Amino acid sequence: MPFVAPNGTYGAPLLPSVAGRAPPPAADRPRTYGGAAGNELGVRMAEIQALLDALAVLPRNPPAGPAEAELLLARLRSAAARWADVLYEANEGVRQQLPPRAEAALTLAFRRAEDSYVELEIALRDCAEHRDPAR
Repeated sequence: MPFVAPNGTYGAPLLPSVAGRAPPPAADRPRTYGGAAGNELGVRMAEIQALLDALAVLPRNPPAGPAEAELLLARLRSAAARWADVLYEANEGVRQQLPPRAEAALTLAFRRAEDSYVELEIALRDCAEHRDPAR
């Protein structure tokens, strides 16, 4: 089962950056390949492209204040959750086709992505408590 936030979502949506940059044009949309496995690969590649587009619009400059820093953390948390999902689904899709060490490496990559999500969730919770000590 893919990893989701405790509240059942992936966290904050990926919003346009503060600088207002748009994602790069998607002229090179991923190809799909024949058969059921090809359709899954095409969907997975589209998810990866969407994640790359979301990461491309992250601000390049340091946040101007605590609110912008918290927004950046929320965007990163969302991206980490999406990346963990991509890795999980990839592992499920190729489990029987990989040698044992390759499968273990993919599983470890998923766990690290999941850990990144959890750490960013903790950081955001800390920001919220710091902003509103009554919470």
